[in-house]
Amino acid sequence: MAKVTFEFTRAVPKSTTTQGRIIEGLSIGISVTELSPEGESGPHDAIAMILASQKDAIIQAAGAELLNALKNAGAEDAESFFCDCGNKH
Repeated sequence: MAKVTFEFTRAVPKSTTTQGRIIEGLSIGISVTELSPEGESGPHDAIAMILASQKDAIIQAAGAELLNALKNAGAEDAESFFCDCGNKH
């Protein structure tokens, strides 16, 4: 069975302080493993590859959900928590 893994890890260095704010880095990786051998692929392989090809949209949607959760939790300036610094996905 094909597997798609999104891995979210703290980037190194773990945090920095800029203009009185602590900035946490986040690294996002994706991998597709355990695909069926050639000639034996099935729908699960196709879905895994579709998800992998849409990684940028999925990561952006996850970020938007996180932003909404921060706002709902009372973080009034939640947008300032996000930076597209060195975004390489």
